[in-house]
Amino acid sequence: MTAPRPAGELALIEAIARIVHAGEGAPGGRVVRGIGDDAAVVRAGGYAVVSVDAMVDGVHFRLGAPATLEDVGHRALAAALSDLAAMGVAAGEAYLALGVPPGLDRPERLVEGMAPLARRTGTTIAGGDVTAAPALTIAVTVVGWAQRADEVVGRDGAAAGDVVVVTGPLGGAAAALDALDAGAEPTPGQLRALLRPE
Repeated sequence: MTAPRPAGELALIEAIARIVHAGEGAPGGRVVRGIGDDAAVVRAGGYAVVSVDAMVDGVHFRLGAPATLEDVGHRALAAALSDLAAMGVAAGEAYLALGVPPGLDRPERLVEGMAPLARRTGTTIAGGDVTAAPALTIAVTVVGWAQRADEVVGRDGAAAGDVVVVTGPLGGAAAALDALDAGAEPTPGQLRALLRPE
């Protein structure tokens, strides 16, 4: 038997469900049961490719200097989805584990930052977990799908003559964090790489 959820946690889950389902109704596609149940129910489709990314305030971003909660949410989902893109598979579902510190105003803004990116990439935010934490922590698990195993691109699959593609200059996010830690102002490009990567 599970302990009852605190009222604030239930309100946050309801707010997240409203954001995720805004304009699209109930879960669709592969997701049969999503946010609100104890677990998601998803129809399988070929091969599942799963990745998890975690981010912690003070380590991977600096909330309020200059990152907003919407920026942090976007960045967390983008980082996880980039792993699926690197493997050459279509995005499917995302599951969020949020550690929320006391006094954080409207933590559902994290999901407000994720929702536009989820819609653009065809990703369904299908569930997750919310808990109290000493620092804002977000872990995003993404599931991508491929019809055949040989469609999945692994790091060992590179060959001479292949084209390597990146989505912008490398190191921008790290440079922005270094600048912030040194009390300097990151360049606009570095800030974009840190806050709104694609």
